[in-house]
Amino acid sequence: MIYIELSLITVYYYNFGKYYHDIILIELEGILLKLRSFLLLSILSWVLFVAITLISSRLPSPVPEQAEAGKSVWQRNNCVSCHTLFGHGGYEADDLTHITAKETSEYLVNYLVQPPVMRPNKYARHPALNEADAENLVNYLEFVHTIPTLGWPPQQEEVEEN
Repeated sequence: MIYIELSLITVYYYNFGKYYHDIILIELEGILLKLRSFLLLSILSWVLFVAITLISSRLPSPVPEQAEAGKSVWQRNNCVSCHTLFGHGGYEADDLTHITAKETSEYLVNYLVQPPVMRPNKYARHPALNEADAENLVNYLEFVHTIPTLGWPPQQEEVEEN
């Protein structure tokens, strides 16, 4: 149907006693070919997107449920204002990316439930958590420790003072 309309347009294209319908049809067919290719690729892309979305929605979550609960504890208590994970966050306290490699889970839970006085302050304490929140937060920190960081964040070198 489109070709018939295009051929009718070319019939009326007359210049210097010669019809130029071949040239116009070739140009218009090239445009139509590009349009068809574009539509075909668009449809294929959309089908591929829908297929990947459906497949990925059926996959189990790579983050354990307790780690997700621990992340919400981390966010609710604004731990990032003082602590860092993967080198991002506050710089008032330690980076907790690999804290579970240095301390046991029991120690960390006890520290979060009954926090000691923070250094160098004599009266300020680390915010206390209940037992369930502390366990969830430790589970989150254990999950964070399993993420490959390739040596990030870099460790600060201690400089000797003369």
